[in-house]
Amino acid sequence: MEEGGAEFVACYPGRDFPSVSVTGVSCLQMCAHCRGRHLAGMLPADGAGSIPGLVGKEGVLISGGCDRDGAVPLGDRVDEIAEASRKGWVNVHAGFSDAATVAALVAAGVHRFSVDVHQDPEVISNVLNLDREPDEYADLLRTISEAGGVAVPHLTLGLGDADFTRSASLVAGMGFRDAVLLTLVPGSGEFDYPDEGAVVGAVRFLKGLGLSVTLGCMRDRRMRGLEARLLDEGVTRMANPSPETVALAESRGMRVVVDRRCCCIGL
Repeated sequence: MEEGGAEFVACYPGRDFPSVSVTGVSCLQMCAHCRGRHLAGMLPADGAGSIPGLVGKEGVLISGGCDRDGAVPLGDRVDEIAEASRKGWVNVHAGFSDAATVAALVAAGVHRFSVDVHQDPEVISNVLNLDREPDEYADLLRTISEAGGVAVPHLTLGLGDADFTRSASLVAGMGFRDAVLLTLVPGSGEFDYPDEGAVVGAVRFLKGLGLSVTLGCMRDRRMRGLEARLLDEGVTRMANPSPETVALAESRGMRVVVDRRCCCIGL
């Protein structure tokens, strides 16, 4: 397969771009596919004034557990986030923050807003435990854009075809050209965890909508052949690719670029 000098971007945030949780391991939303377990892998930033000291060499991802409305409580941490943005790149997962909070975060220098998009009412209600309507996701994306922020849609495979296809269609229909693809990680309840073939099919669907796909960090690592198959499908931006995938890209004549930041920052 001749790549013609194409570029492969390998994102390895690690210590240079740590993930921090402003709520520690606490979450009131308690989505059925997570139940707070992903927060355990983040650095706790639940103490006042703690965010700036956790910024890595390249920046920081600021997230946390959500309240019952689906918002990460960032409104009272804006001054800390502003200090963090002066030290490096900042990506926030703010959830359903209101317009005033979004505007304050943009003014504080937040570079990217990671936005999980869902469109199946059953998923929103029964998996995410939210009293929200599908239209509110479009409203959130517009709120970020109108405030001058850069939203990066995240699409999760494994919560049903309806949720994935409708969410992808919404994102493409709103004019977005980039999306981060995630897959459910086994271990949190009974879900239809996607196999490699399903992920390949999802990538083809997204590309058919005109979306450029980044393979995100949340995915089932037991799918050993996934990265190579997605490289065949033209996915040239991945979070934490294996050394074998990087070597494969190089063997195909691709120029490998190592980015020590969150995969959202370059989008």
